[in-house]
Order: sequence, then C-alpha cells, then structure tokens
Amino acid sequence: MSIPKPPFHSISEELLYNIYLKVNGGSSNGLTANDIDTLAKLNSFLTDAVLMKADDITSAINALKGNVPVVANSLEKLYNIVQGLTYLKREDIDHLAELNAIVQDADLVRTEDLTNAVNGIKGNAPSGGNTLEKLYNLIQGLSFLKREDIDTIVELNALLTDGDLVKIDDLAEALVELNLKHRTVQFYFANDHWSDNQNQYQNRDRFVLRGKIGMLAEDFTNELSAVTYKSRLDTSNIWVNHTNLASLQTWINSNIAGNEQIGTKYWIRCLPVYKSGHSDEAVNMLAYIVL
Repeated sequence: MSIPKPPFHSISEELLYNIYLKVNGGSSNGLTANDIDTLAKLNSFLTDAVLMKADDITSAINALKGNVPVVANSLEKLYNIVQGLTYLKREDIDHLAELNAIVQDADLVRTEDLTNAVNGIKGNAPSGGNTLEKLYNLIQGLSFLKREDIDTIVELNALLTDGDLVKIDDLAEALVELNLKHRTVQFYFANDHWSDNQNQYQNRDRFVLRGKIGMLAEDFTNELSAVTYKSRLDTSNIWVNHTNLASLQTWINSNIAGNEQIGTKYWIRCLPVYKSGHSDEAVNMLAYIVL
C-alpha cells in the first residue's frame, strides 16, 4: 500500500496521511529499529539489568566449570560418574583389621605394635642413651685415647692401675733367668730286656732330685710307645706308681718342699713301654723347671 499524498482524493487518504505524519514525523515517542540495533542502545533503555553478549555468557560458563575434564563437564555427566562410585562407610573401617583388608600394599600397625617395634630396636639401651640425640651426647662426652697418648711403654704404664707392662729388655732378662732354671734328665734303656724287677746297671732308669719342680714334659725316642713313672722319698722304701706326668706332678706338689740346694730329696724312676716289634735301645728325656 502506497502512502497517500496531497492532493487527496478522499477524506480517508487525508486521515491516513495525518496518521503517518504522527508516527514518522518526529512527534511520536515510539521506538524504531534504529533505536535498538546494538546491545549498547538496548542496554541504555534497561534500568534493572544489563544484557550480556554471547561471548560473556560462554566465558562465565567456562569460569564456572574450571578445569573439569570433558567427561564430567555437565551435570548429567557428573551425575553419571557419581552413580558409579562406591563409597566407604564408617562401619567399613572402624577397626584396624578392616582397614588392613582394604590396603593392598602393606598392613597398618596399631600403636602398641609400633611401641613394641621401637622398643625392640632400642633393646636394653638405658634411658640416658635410648635416642640418637642422647647417644650422640654421650659419645661427645667420651675422652678417647690418641695414638700419641700410648706410643711409649712409660705412657701406657701410666694409664694402667693394676700392673706395669714390661719392656723388651725386661722380658729378655726374665727369659734368661727362666732358662737358667730349666733342667733335663735322660732315662736310658739298653734294650727291651729291661725289667722292673731286676737291677740292670746298663740302664739309667732312675735319678735323685732335690726340691720342688714343675712344668714337667717328656719326649721319648722311636722305640717306645709310652712311659710310666715311679717315685719315692729318699727316706722311704715304698715306690708310688704314676701312669702319667700329671700324677707325678701331683705327688711332688704334696710331698716335696724347698729348692734344689736344701729341699727334700726324692727318687724318680721311668718305666719304658716298647712298641710291638721294637727292641733297640731307647731314651726318655724328662724336662722340668726348678721352682
């Protein structure tokens, strides 16, 4: 429909033309498309809120979602995930056995078990040293010897309260003196015809000694397998048999007194035991120390 313009052909055309002027002639307060063709123009008319652009809405939604993965970035997806969870209840883990049954790689310990384990590590350490700190403090208080503190006999002797160590020279002198007291006698047997019941002067089967002796040792030659002994006091005719040196030493300790100058005189005889098939001369060397 075209807009009527003067000259009008009817009253209706004139009326329509006046309405048109009323609407588009600037005297009307009505909105036109040009008044709201941008968001800024539309926002300027609104008094209770400001409309947002689509980008602003998207940014706000992304901020609300944060870093949630795609699999859970909607309420529906998140709800489906939650439905698949199996939560523990308090009664599922209200004692250690239940909790240990859930833990796959190790068992938890009770307080008393931990205490027992710690005490086992400490052992019998006294309370003054039952932690690393206490033990460290104890060690700090120790005064250790240094090599230079005992590098001479004099320094070492000064530390000893129950006796002095000997120097090499002192030890050598003692050994020389000991060697002077070492004695050896040899019991000789001409052959296996030796008899305890006969006086065979070709044998040297007895000796007379004087005073206490000790540290007896025997060493006989190859013809013999063993020897035994007899002893008697010089003032007695009774011989005492001895199967070994230990028995002879016991008799000497019990019956002999003094030294080799003024001590008790006594006889010692040696009786040979020949090996089977051996009959040649033999010797037993009896060694002892003069006391």
